[in-house]
Amino acid sequence: MQPKDNNSSEPQAISPTTPTSGSDPDIAPQVITPTVGASETLTSTSDPATSPTSQPATDVSTPSSTEPTIGGADSATPAQPTPITSTPAPKRFKKPLVIIAILLVLLGGGAAAFYFGYYANPSFVYKQSLGNTAIGYNRLVKYVEEQSKQNYKGYVGAGSYKFTSSSFNSEGKMAVKSDGSNGELTLDLGLGPTTLKADLMAITEAKSTTPDIYIKVDGLDGVAQLVGSPSLTPVLTKLNSSWIVIDHALINSLAQTSQTGSSNASPPTNAQILDEMRAFGKVNKEYLYSTDEDKAVLKLVKKYGIETVDGHKTYHYQVALSKDNVKKYITAQRDALKSSQLSSWLKKNGYDESVYAYFDLMKESANSIKATDTFDLWADMNQRIVYKVRSASSSNPASNYVDFGLDYKGGDKYPFFIMTKSKSGKDTVDAKFTALVDTKSSDVNFKFDFKSSGSDANALKADFKLKPSNEKVAITKPASAITLQQLMDQLGYGEIYKGYLQQLQQEAAAASAAKTSQ
Repeated sequence: MQPKDNNSSEPQAISPTTPTSGSDPDIAPQVITPTVGASETLTSTSDPATSPTSQPATDVSTPSSTEPTIGGADSATPAQPTPITSTPAPKRFKKPLVIIAILLVLLGGGAAAFYFGYYANPSFVYKQSLGNTAIGYNRLVKYVEEQSKQNYKGYVGAGSYKFTSSSFNSEGKMAVKSDGSNGELTLDLGLGPTTLKADLMAITEAKSTTPDIYIKVDGLDGVAQLVGSPSLTPVLTKLNSSWIVIDHALINSLAQTSQTGSSNASPPTNAQILDEMRAFGKVNKEYLYSTDEDKAVLKLVKKYGIETVDGHKTYHYQVALSKDNVKKYITAQRDALKSSQLSSWLKKNGYDESVYAYFDLMKESANSIKATDTFDLWADMNQRIVYKVRSASSSNPASNYVDFGLDYKGGDKYPFFIMTKSKSGKDTVDAKFTALVDTKSSDVNFKFDFKSSGSDANALKADFKLKPSNEKVAITKPASAITLQQLMDQLGYGEIYKGYLQQLQQEAAAASAAKTSQ
């Protein structure tokens, strides 16, 4: 059945589908569109809501099952004698053909009136798309919850990239793996005349929530030639293939001086994250995916019409933000976070004040919202979800914009994307980032495509796939590594680095004392 907005003053639609027994109320309805002849295409951009969409009920009396007597007292034509014959009389239709034809025309007209007058009504498409997008978010939360219950032994991923420009080219590969507590990233970077192979590990020791970071790079001896500094060759050659460790104590000290929270905070639990995701979605359904005038964040400004965009049959709208409702939305999200399980983690680790202060800043920034701050929104008429939203520049909006959307066309794959385009004189930039979530295989495929032309022409393409592993993921801690202090000593910056560490420790101690006194 169609999503229902109890707060809307709009009439609720009768769903074109029949729900099956035991169906999930959160599952978006499958759209069954009446077949339209090939010669009938929707090209008008006028608002169907302005046309009559319903007709008075027509009383079509059904003939009696008993065949009427031909002729008789009330007949305009005198009764004729029936000839006597031995041949049986032929069977006649129970209903005259003209009545059947009339019924078929009425049914066809009713279906067309529903499709063109209400089902394809832009206001109905808009409302239903918002509702189904909210349902889609709930599905995503359920998927994340199901994934969190899987006993995966880790995650593995691999990908590649290619960069080209007029003066420099590079291409390489990357791989990542994690066992839940530890992780490793390897990079194979082609840099002109040399190739760098980097290995980065995050190893968490017992009784610590902050990992030690280990770094090793092979191919450093060729970097001096690449940057045109032969004097660096002896030092880089010495560091080549050597493990360097950044101790977790240093990382904790840096976190303490930032005064943003605990320096040794454990990450939130899956239950805490999921509870906040549910609370976030509930507020979104009430404000962001709503058409209730008292709560809806978005206001429908203009209905452009039906457009085919990137292979999607869409309805194009212009929307604006409701300043008062945006403030209500921000307040509701803050209150939802405070009521969620995640709030206890924020408070325990000292992040609560800074996080809630950020909500106050957002609410204050909402005062700058103007009626002229509009966005473009495309709703997919087949899937009945929001396809994409565009924020465009006021100057040359056709060439300067950012799109956020979901390129969903059915099935188990959900391609979320961000796309931007800009133009200044002869310089242009086109970029697109896509995260394709496959709910059947549990893989996530990331793609990035960047291209610029004009005075600074270059291009970058990257592709990376991450997937869970049911096999044990092995990550081995390096047997030996030099510290940052030892590295700085070799580079001739030992005393400078030692003074920096002393200053950092003093600032960390002062920050810790300040938090204790609060």
